[in-house]
Parts: sequence; C-alpha cells; structure tokens
Amino acid sequence: MGITYADIELINRLDLAGNIQEGEVKHTQVRTLVDGGVSLLAIPESIRDQLDLQTVDEQQAELADESVIIVDLVSPVEIDFMNRKAIAAAQLVTMHIQDL
Repeated sequence: MGITYADIELINRLDLAGNIQEGEVKHTQVRTLVDGGVSLLAIPESIRDQLDLQTVDEQQAELADESVIIVDLVSPVEIDFMNRKAIAAAQLVTMHIQDL
C-alpha cells in the first residue's frame, strides 16, 4: 500500500456548540497523511493555537521507533471529510514534524 493523503477540515467543536456567529467558528483545512496504524489524530501546536483547543489530559504515545513519550490531549476537534463528521480528541505533537 502506498502513502495516502486526505484533505480534511478541523473545527473547534466548542465553537459549534456555543452561541457565536458562523464566521467566528475557528476551523482550518489541512492535507494529512492517512495512517491506518494510529488510534488518534495528531496535530502540531500551530493548529492547536489556530483552533484555540484546550488541553484536557496527558497520555503516553508510542512512536514508530517504539519509544514512548508523554503528549497533551486536546479536545474537542470535529473532523470533516467528504461529508462525514467525527468528534475526537487529538494528540499534540510538539516535536519537529518533517513533511513526507
């Protein structure tokens, strides 16, 4: 299987639940690497800041080299892809991210 990317929209779900104007809802379009081996969305600090997501917990994350790190969990994020929606938490990636 080759490398697969998807264009998705990430939205601060609290904005949708709140009483604010549609144009004030914090959201962003991103091209993301699709990896069937992961269990949670991972986002960089820049997207967390843009969406104004709050840290709700910390958890361990295992990296591809089998090392384990502690990451912040931010939430709630709505993920929109091809007219499908999901609400999830996301792991905050604070290390350098290299484009593939």
